[in-house]
Amino acid sequence: MMVPLGLLLCGAMMGNKGCDAAPPTARDKNMQAQSSLMERATSAVPVPQVNNFLSREAVAKQVKRLDEKGKLFYVYILGNNGQQIGYYVSNTRPVPTCSLLTPPDDIWKDYNGNGGLTSQRLTAPGLGGTYSPGPCSSVFFFDAATDAYIEIAGLNYFVSDQPLAVKSEPIKIIGAQ
Repeated sequence: MMVPLGLLLCGAMMGNKGCDAAPPTARDKNMQAQSSLMERATSAVPVPQVNNFLSREAVAKQVKRLDEKGKLFYVYILGNNGQQIGYYVSNTRPVPTCSLLTPPDDIWKDYNGNGGLTSQRLTAPGLGGTYSPGPCSSVFFFDAATDAYIEIAGLNYFVSDQPLAVKSEPIKIIGAQ
């Protein structure tokens, strides 16, 4: 007796349960409802065709401006009460202290003895020879006139690439003229 291949495979895959599909789960029903809703929403309000890409243009302009040698940035420091403390002039915008020149993770690969390869992600040491899994809660820059290292933590600040007409005095480095 010849058994059709489809029945044979169905029987092998389903065991004694038969070839009927399992009833949909609550998750399946919710995913179907979500899909149906999005189809109706897209039909009612289609995604507009973008022609000018203004946000992309702004990001490209920002990247080019940040890459200009000799560009000055005015870093205005605010107290926790919103009062202006003063400002610095820097050759870069403030950089997060957690910015790295090397990858933050090492991937260690090991053969597990069963002929398989396993990998594990570990925190890599920084260029200073230390590990820093902590939060990125401060920024740094160098004073344009004196090259003094400035790090800001816990204060509000804003940055402009042109001096602003605000009542704020430059913060001076002691010993600088």
